Amino acid sequence: RGLGTDAPPRPSLVDASQRKHVLPGGGRSGELTAAGWAQARALGEALRERYGAVSPDEVSARTTHVSRCVLTLRGVLLGLGLETSRLPVDTRHATEETMTPATRRCPSLAAHWQSCRAALRTPETGHASAPDPGGHFASLIAKVPADAKDAFGFPSTAVPLKDALIALDSLNRAGGGGGALPWGVTEPELQALDDRAAAEVALLLGVDLGDGADPDEILRLAAGPLVADVLAGLDAAARGAPRLRLLSGHDTTVKPFLVALDLYDRRWPPFCACIIVELLRRKADDALAVRILYNGKTAATASAAAGDFYVVLEPTPFAPFRARLSELAL
Repeated sequence: RGLGTDAPPRPSLVDASQRKHVLPGGGRSGELTAAGWAQARALGEALRERYGAVSPDEVSARTTHVSRCVLTLRGVLLGLGLETSRLPVDTRHATEETMTPATRRCPSLAAHWQSCRAALRTPETGHASAPDPGGHFASLIAKVPADAKDAFGFPSTAVPLKDALIALDSLNRAGGGGGALPWGVTEPELQALDDRAAAEVALLLGVDLGDGADPDEILRLAAGPLVADVLAGLDAAARGAPRLRLLSGHDTTVKPFLVALDLYDRRWPPFCACIIVELLRRKADDALAVRILYNGKTAATASAAAGDFYVVLEPTPFAPFRARLSELAL
């Protein structure tokens, strides 16, 4: 349902444009794969094992208005043992979405992004200012044919080609590892592309700017609405409900929030990456604390799925944690 209403939102233009592209075998661009569905179910089961069973009235859920995110949330809910037909799920149309950086709605953020892209680009090598240990990114540039460079905007941007090759590599692995990547691309080159794409998007979030810009202001524009949404959920939990709040988004949801938490690991979040923000209450005096878990750093390769959860922030008093995030919230 649309946020604040019982009516469904308008159809997703993102889904419509992606579904026009039919892949060999009948799948369509942007769809959740069988491997992705299994990862979502496993994530729900891991949450159930960690926190126990929950009832629908203890859960609040929201997702971006993109089918793969909706299905991922459904898989998590089923893994939790919940009957999704009994649980209202909120969403927003892409023109109103706050869970990803809104470059189309924020002129200042869009201008910053264009400035970052220009700073990274040279006619010879694309991202000349970024390090290339082992020369793997340079060798990848030499392998990608001219028509593919034009189609993916490569090497001026690494993200679209990264998305395509990571998805292809993941499908190959899900099918038993028999398929090879195009153009003879190697795993080190794929990892270099993944790292370059991560550095590219990190600039959008104010990481490693080095040009006198205010990184907190850039991060506020990119992640402020998401941070405000998370804070609203924590405040509601502090008042006693809901017990569990789920947000289903994108890698560009996970990454901005990691930066906002000062926990960014300079890697692209793996498939089905999940950040858990626990609100803890001490029995002795009712004092609140926050602990954060993540499952992203355990990915062994660029196309690997997320692994087990581990603590990235030990219990810390809620008040200063909230105050810091409040400085970024919009």
